[in-house]
Amino acid sequence: MPFETVCGFTCTLPSLHHLSIAIPAVHAISCDICLLCMDTRDGSIRGRNDSPGYTPSSSLLSNEFLSNREVEMKQLRRLKSCAGFALLALACTAVAIAQGPSPNVSVYATGLDNPRGLTFGPDGYLYVAEGGAGGATSTVGICDQVPDPVGPYTGGYSSRISKIDSHGNRTTVIDGLPSSQTSPNQGNLISGVADIKFIGNTLYAITAGSGCSHGLEGTTNGIFKINSNNTWTMVADLSAFQKAHPVAVPEPDDFEPDGTWYSMVAVRGALYAVEPNHGELDMISTDGTIKRIADIHVSQLSRENDEVLGRALESARCD
Repeated sequence: MPFETVCGFTCTLPSLHHLSIAIPAVHAISCDICLLCMDTRDGSIRGRNDSPGYTPSSSLLSNEFLSNREVEMKQLRRLKSCAGFALLALACTAVAIAQGPSPNVSVYATGLDNPRGLTFGPDGYLYVAEGGAGGATSTVGICDQVPDPVGPYTGGYSSRISKIDSHGNRTTVIDGLPSSQTSPNQGNLISGVADIKFIGNTLYAITAGSGCSHGLEGTTNGIFKINSNNTWTMVADLSAFQKAHPVAVPEPDDFEPDGTWYSMVAVRGALYAVEPNHGELDMISTDGTIKRIADIHVSQLSRENDEVLGRALESARCD
């Protein structure tokens, strides 16, 4: 099935881990696309034509004219439709032939440092999570490390969140956030703030570059609320949750103790986050409650697990 049939657009965003898959009649889709294609309520649509400078068509951003119930129904239909792609994304290991940019793509905003998730805010600005530049701080000998060749990580505090106005001007919302990088053997790949979403007028961020196993002692991956004075408050400690509630079959040769949270969507006042290393989909309430929705570890991809995920997603739909 063409991916645009499911999500309403063609996903061509490069994978953060440089892994992509090819589906007939569709441009390369990031292996880690997971849940990114499902949140259209706030306009965070990434596709063939929407580099940071592209304004999506009114048909893609028409949710602002729909009732809340209609929007919720559309989101949840996308959630169900894309669930299979989320599983496929976690299992994918092949690299497709790179494709050049479409000729109608132009640069709209610059100065972003390893941009990750993005979303439109209620104020009309485009908000962008930036992974930062990593750092040189190490925690070797202090806590459990990510196995070679991915680890050990080193880190710093260069991740941030920016907002971009209608003229392409970038403004920092908050900076000095945890940023980490893999070992040189793995290419010094960067993790930081992974994704951002609004619930009402409040901006929430999910981090992937925090934690002692990422070279930053005293930090933790989690969901954070961005306050009006541009500070942040932790809502949910995802590192602690993963350690207290491990997936059924973790993979010791490629295990990130603090996780590598990739993306999240906001549905009916809650956040749904996907973590590809452990292999899980979790729901996080704004009061900090975390609930495991599905254990989708790559080593457990089976018909039985597909059915479990399907039932979990079905239970989240509107009546």
